[in-house]
Amino acid sequence: MNSFFYQSAQTLLNQYTDRFPLLKITQLLDWQAIENTLASKKVAYLRDSARQWWTSRLSTVANVSCSITRTMAQSLRP
Repeated sequence: MNSFFYQSAQTLLNQYTDRFPLLKITQLLDWQAIENTLASKKVAYLRDSARQWWTSRLSTVANVSCSITRTMAQSLRP
C-alpha cells in the first residue's frame, strides 16, 4: 500500500516540478560527495574523541601513580 502512495506522489511531483522548486535540489546536488565528506568528518571526530578520552585516562593514571610513589617515599623517610 505504501509503495502505491509513494509512486503516486512521485508521479505527481514529476509532472509538476515547476510547482515544487525545492524538490529540484536532489537533482542538483552531488549527494555522493556530501556523503563522503560527512563520513570523513565523522571518522575524524571519533578518532579525536577517542584520543582525548585515552589521554585524559592516562594522565589520571599517571597522577595517581605519582601520588602513590610520593606517599611511599615519604613513609620510608626516617
